[in-house]
Amino acid sequence: MCDRKSFTLIELLIVVAIIGILAAVAVPNFMSARMRALVTRSIADIRALHSAIDMYRIERNTPPFYPPGWPEGGNSADALVASYNLSPLTSPISYMSTIPLDPFTEHENPNRNRGDGIIIGWYLYVGQRPANSDRIFGSWHVWGYGPDKTRQSYPLRPYDMTNGVISKGDIIASEKTGYLRTDISTSSADSEVHTLQ
Repeated sequence: MCDRKSFTLIELLIVVAIIGILAAVAVPNFMSARMRALVTRSIADIRALHSAIDMYRIERNTPPFYPPGWPEGGNSADALVASYNLSPLTSPISYMSTIPLDPFTEHENPNRNRGDGIIIGWYLYVGQRPANSDRIFGSWHVWGYGPDKTRQSYPLRPYDMTNGVISKGDIIASEKTGYLRTDISTSSADSEVHTLQ
């Protein structure tokens, strides 16, 4: 009878191959789960911002439209769309303790002020006003980068996980319509929406 205390080369190769196959299956699933978690976090952040903006609007009878506008430090008096500062949601009355950072922001220091009072890593808070009006009012959007980590511009292109975990589009919600679901980048039709509740 042979007393065997070591593995053969073939046995070692089989074990390494099995470990490699398991890793090849597990790593993409892990990356996909991580991306889904970031999307879920972004949606939860936007929902919290929506609630805070709504509480502010109910208490003060206007959404928190505070300068600066878009572009950075520029005068947005003639713009139909302008981005606004979210800091009124935290001070002097705290509608939320801190403004969340977009998890898809790719900056070395997302907490850095971009020079006009808006923090680089914040979600984009966009107010819209109709043409020929010198007063901003009506609907607003809270806008996240989404997994492609690039900001789409008008017309809107929303992120949809059914197109793949890392697909083009932004995570966008608005005051009255909820989360934008339909790609209207090539269509002038009204978008389909899903409520924030």
